[in-house]
Amino acid sequence: MQALFDFNKAKSPEARALLNDRKKAYKYIIRIKKRNSKFRKAKEMAELRKRKPQDFWIFFKKKRTTAGSSISSDEFKEYFINVLNDIKAFNIEEVDSFNETSDFNIDCPTYEELNSPILQEEVITAVKRLHKNKSACPSDNLLNEYFIATIDILAGHLTDLFNIIFNSGYFPEIWSTIVPTCIHKKGSPNVPDNFRGITLISNLGKIFTSILTHRVENWFDDNNMLSDAQFGFRKGHSTVDAIFVIHNLIQHAFSNNLRLPCAFIDLKKAFVSVNRNAL
Repeated sequence: MQALFDFNKAKSPEARALLNDRKKAYKYIIRIKKRNSKFRKAKEMAELRKRKPQDFWIFFKKKRTTAGSSISSDEFKEYFINVLNDIKAFNIEEVDSFNETSDFNIDCPTYEELNSPILQEEVITAVKRLHKNKSACPSDNLLNEYFIATIDILAGHLTDLFNIIFNSGYFPEIWSTIVPTCIHKKGSPNVPDNFRGITLISNLGKIFTSILTHRVENWFDDNNMLSDAQFGFRKGHSTVDAIFVIHNLIQHAFSNNLRLPCAFIDLKKAFVSVNRNAL
């Protein structure tokens, strides 16, 4: 401000040069402040996502607030019933023939590492992987925080419970009780097709199934059952790794004057469109 005042008073070449220097210094400080602010915001978001993932997503949800939906619960119900009926109507002859002619009661090979009793260490590890601030299913209203805070007391009891269920082969019906809800993805909030359906299930049941999932994942990795080209749903195989691989392939193709055909496919509503019978 003083440099501007001096320039307006004198309007000499020296005052103009001083004013320009002050402007450059000011703009530089603004850039530094903005950059530091972005870094600080990014760090806060990263910490928030790790400590309170629910608050993290609520923050971004506020940024894209939309008008309230006028869709009734009956309309949502009818829409998702139609989606399910469309999936059921899609038949694959080979799958139907396999299901009709195969004997599923024959003895299948067993693997000790998959069928061994559940250990208390597995239960504790599964609870440590839980995230806080997750919704509880109304069927039992058990929050993840309950297990996280009391695992030192509950570990033995949960281990006994899970082994009883594991040995009996009976999955508790209450753990199969789901509460559906919808998340608006894009477009008009008055069109059911613009929502993604998700379900709330028992957090206790998810602890049990996460132990089995972890076992199967380890078995797949130990026996090299998955292709190195698969990055989805694999620990240690992120989108960044996939980008790194394709970047190197592109660089190799350019360096050797080769063609590199690539196909990028985005399957619309892939999860809800899977033929459950074929799966």
